[in-house]
Amino acid sequence: MLRTGRRCSLTIAAVAIAAAAALPAAAQAKSITVNPADGACGADFTCSTLAQAAAIAVSGDVVTVANAIYRSAEFDEGGVTIVGSPSFAVDGTLTFSGTSGGVSKLQKAIISQQNGSNPGVAVGGGAGLQISDSAVLSVGGEGALFTAGTANKIERSVIASAGQSTPAVRVTSPDVSPAKKALLVESSIITGGLAGLSVNTGTNGLVIGSTAGDVDVTLRHVTAAGARGIVLDSTKAASGVLGSPVGNITANVVDSIVLNGTTKAAYGGIALVSPANSIGVSYTRTLDGGFNPDAVFANPSTRNYRLKAGSPAINAGGFTPGESTTDIDGEDRSGPTTDQGGDEFNPAPPPANAPTGTPVKGDGVAPAVVIKSPKHNQRIKITTTKTKTTKKKLKNGKTKTTKKKTTKRTPISISGTATDAAGIKGVIVTIQRTSAIKSKKKKSTKKKKSSKQKTKSTTSAKASQTTATTKKKCYWLDDKRGIKKRSCDRPILMLAKTDAKGNWRLDIAKKLRFSPARFRIIVLGGDNSGAVGNTAASKDAIHKFSLVRK
Repeated sequence: MLRTGRRCSLTIAAVAIAAAAALPAAAQAKSITVNPADGACGADFTCSTLAQAAAIAVSGDVVTVANAIYRSAEFDEGGVTIVGSPSFAVDGTLTFSGTSGGVSKLQKAIISQQNGSNPGVAVGGGAGLQISDSAVLSVGGEGALFTAGTANKIERSVIASAGQSTPAVRVTSPDVSPAKKALLVESSIITGGLAGLSVNTGTNGLVIGSTAGDVDVTLRHVTAAGARGIVLDSTKAASGVLGSPVGNITANVVDSIVLNGTTKAAYGGIALVSPANSIGVSYTRTLDGGFNPDAVFANPSTRNYRLKAGSPAINAGGFTPGESTTDIDGEDRSGPTTDQGGDEFNPAPPPANAPTGTPVKGDGVAPAVVIKSPKHNQRIKITTTKTKTTKKKLKNGKTKTTKKKTTKRTPISISGTATDAAGIKGVIVTIQRTSAIKSKKKKSTKKKKSSKQKTKSTTSAKASQTTATTKKKCYWLDDKRGIKKRSCDRPILMLAKTDAKGNWRLDIAKKLRFSPARFRIIVLGGDNSGAVGNTAASKDAIHKFSLVRK
């Protein structure tokens, strides 16, 4: 799971129905568009969520997704292409469970799974998935998890896990899955706590009777980083009595960089009972294990695994016919001499104002995103009243003056600027309602509470406060739907409109109605090299404002 959605009939003569059914799937393919501004999927196949699009998508369909942030979705049909326009984000997990219809494709996506140990992308269907030109992150699970399929591929992408005991990419073949699995990774950076890549077969350990399938993995121009670069483990794949070896692993690593080396652990077997399986690894023009990462990478302490000037990986690689001719940043890598790893070193400075969506090399430093409006601690009136004066001449020569007042909700917009040498990919805004503003009440004529009543009231208030703290719920503003109550660690992320110069703006829907309250705005930015965050001063990156009656 960076990872950061589904699925009309006419009465026709029976012969026409039969003819249509005989057509190949590609002939019946449709184009589906996803945009939050649209409603439920209609006859024109325009949807407002990825989940709606996934519900109607079948093999051959192309799902074009507008630049916004979406929730989790499951595509249970194979052969579906999901592509950003120019890119899209998912706050959750994208699941691909299709078993037939061809391999699905995920392109130009940013997936961020912030919920526990869930992966950013989960592939459990034999049809498989190809990820390209994307970024996938999970805070506690695998960035990408593959449990089925032989056509799986990751190309020109960053896959990461922030979990200390999880890999960025895992391919697993459990006991109940005898089919073969395979994964090809090209021109990518994969980084996790446990490993960049982990391959695991079997689950029963010494319990005889595993039917785990074999796994083949191929890495070409990949940077794999973690406590180990690659982990290959088939110790839990023990076949039945006098059976053939199961859960064998084969890894072919070419023109790559494997930080902290590769570990291998195969099942040793039991004589005359359960044969040993095997792990075969081949390295070609690959930097594996014992090297100083500071001499190779730009800034390994911050997981910036692009190459630095003078790196021994520069010009140390070759080219395999048929592989990607561009690196992770979209730069030329057509060979015959190339650099090792996912990044092709380019000493030229990046353009000052790179177009949004254009991959360029950066320094790993996040943009500086500044809030210009509203001003810090600004008070904004919820409604604005205008008076229109009209004058009309009467027949007697006198003039009649009429005044008409109209009250409308004041337009609310959040805007500012973002700057970065690598160009701005996008700006994300979160707005939290920190407290409601209560109206002043008239002095009460009721008798004061006794000390006993006060104690009871105070105790009740504290209990209520404790309960609220335990639940850890906050109020977040959704620019289209209003105030929503959800977990404090899951803010609503809103994508601002950003131009080529870095000016950004987020307009709150005019239909929304508000009560007096205080709010806090926090902004983050992403550049075209993949760096995300905000390097602006906190006084510019965090603003507070209030909505008031008068």
